[in-house]
Amino acid sequence: MAIKILLILASAPFQIFIIHIIVSRYLCQNPPQLMAVGCVLLGQIPIGVMLWFFVFMRYPISFIEAVVSGLYAFIAYNTLAYTYFHLFNMSETARRIKILYEIDRAGVQSKEAIPRNYGITEMLSVRLKRLVDIGQLEFKGDRYTLKGKILYLAAWIVMMWGKLLGFQTSNFDVNKSNITKENLICSKKYNENPYGKQHVKK
Repeated sequence: MAIKILLILASAPFQIFIIHIIVSRYLCQNPPQLMAVGCVLLGQIPIGVMLWFFVFMRYPISFIEAVVSGLYAFIAYNTLAYTYFHLFNMSETARRIKILYEIDRAGVQSKEAIPRNYGITEMLSVRLKRLVDIGQLEFKGDRYTLKGKILYLAAWIVMMWGKLLGFQTSNFDVNKSNITKENLICSKKYNENPYGKQHVKK
């Protein structure tokens, strides 16, 4: 029984991937990260059905054993799903992945071409738009305000974790009364590219 449970759970990333392909290509065009979360949630249905028909209905087990096995399967599936989500999210948001992809596609790029093709303004604007699309930020007038609490809570937990480990948790201070679209994009921290030159006009 344990081997069957492990084999079914091992297929979870592939099932999520197939669901993700179907949903993203044929059913909807929501924000990529939101769509990935939805596919992870949908993936619990086929996994649950397979566990029910191939494990729980075929082996006589007690109620306690069924609860423990179900809890284990739930935790294991969501751990695998969490890994899948972050691998996908890295392909969408990681600057290093984007830079490597652009270099591979172009064959070779000069030092000056990389920041020009993947500018700091574009990089920040895309990330702000994603946060707005998934309901974590709201843009009113010329200011961004916090709308959702999920990513904020996750960021707070990570920051507290870093503080407990003695790491530096912030590279710059933000004046909460002055968080506007203009000063986010034109902040000195974001204007400086990896080569020490500024390429965003103020």
